[in-house]
Amino acid sequence: MNRVRCYSKQTLGCIGCGKCCGAWAVPVTKEEVERISALPLTGLPVAAERCFENRGGGWYLKKWNNCCIFLDDEKKCRIHSQFGIEAKPLTCRLYPLEVWSWSDGSVSASLRCDCPAAAGGAGEELRRCRSQILKFAEELSLRRKAPAVADYSPVIAPEVERLREIAAAYARILSEESVSLNIRFFAAVCLIHFHMKKKNSDDILEADEFGKDAFAFFKRSVPNLNRGLEEAPSTMRRDLQVAFRCLLWGFLRADESVSLRSRIAGTAASLRFILGGGSLKSSPARLDVSGRMLFRAMRACRPAENAFDPYLRFLRGRLDSLHFCGTPVHGLTFEEGMLYLAVSLPAVYALASVHALERGSFIFEAKDVVRTLILLDHGFLRTRLYSLRSMRASLEKVTEEENFAALLRACSNPE
Repeated sequence: MNRVRCYSKQTLGCIGCGKCCGAWAVPVTKEEVERISALPLTGLPVAAERCFENRGGGWYLKKWNNCCIFLDDEKKCRIHSQFGIEAKPLTCRLYPLEVWSWSDGSVSASLRCDCPAAAGGAGEELRRCRSQILKFAEELSLRRKAPAVADYSPVIAPEVERLREIAAAYARILSEESVSLNIRFFAAVCLIHFHMKKKNSDDILEADEFGKDAFAFFKRSVPNLNRGLEEAPSTMRRDLQVAFRCLLWGFLRADESVSLRSRIAGTAASLRFILGGGSLKSSPARLDVSGRMLFRAMRACRPAENAFDPYLRFLRGRLDSLHFCGTPVHGLTFEEGMLYLAVSLPAVYALASVHALERGSFIFEAKDVVRTLILLDHGFLRTRLYSLRSMRASLEKVTEEENFAALLRACSNPE
């Protein structure tokens, strides 16, 4: 029987917001087009067979007033309400779940936190959804050419089970509540860089108890890690600021149903923000904060107790499923995916701080983090943007140990 790999405390549910039926492109198969076109649906603005369009060789649901053409005035799916959930396209039934079958026979599942229900923790825990996940995996296997695979680095390719052991070690470190969140993330980045060195890379393949050894190394290193954060520069160099803003805009990027003209304008706006001018008003975040003011916001705000709980659910969802490397994220290596995950902490801190300031508070709460996750996880590792040379250069710059320490110092020591 297939084993389901997921973070069991993530929750699958729906709050009926209709967000997933908005401007996002929804791919469907030719078989689904024919099946749904044959249904005697009522209330549609056009005939059912005209509710689909072929773009670039693939079929998609049409939009009507910037929403799915099957959405009614009460934000309910006409297909669902008239013929039940099983009549809907697989893409619609699956969301916000992400399900993959791996080369070792396991099935993994995580949640897209751009869904407000998933980000906010609404619904049923994934541990109770095993049969549903396996059913989706079976359906998806008929469409995908091969199981998911992943490599640790460009030169090391251990078995999937070994990658899961390594991911579990990072999950244990990042979940260790006796140590501050900043130190945990600094430790993760330092550990990645430690194993990037050729003389230490054999541990990935040969260590008998990698998780136990890594955690012991982490605990021994806490005083040095803390000293490294304390000694980090109090102000960030301009090149580091530029690199972080570049990654942040990438986390927020959303290109679905955007015209070429809008993309050109968005590129210009992103460059202004990345270089310190402009603002996030032109990004999907629609926040009135300039590139320069972003870091002031980070330093001005503090997290409330348990503010990071939604983020930590997101993080564990990625780690426990391996949905941060390999096939699920366009072939990024384990090392690259872990570094992107590490940078997501200051990204969340920055945007949650801005959300708090918007409502006149210097304390950001879990609801501000939820708003941030909805924005950040829409584009995070979902497009080939992250494999571009410019993004990889920014990632390399930001995660240099001294630079990452300076960036974490700007996040006022979240607990």
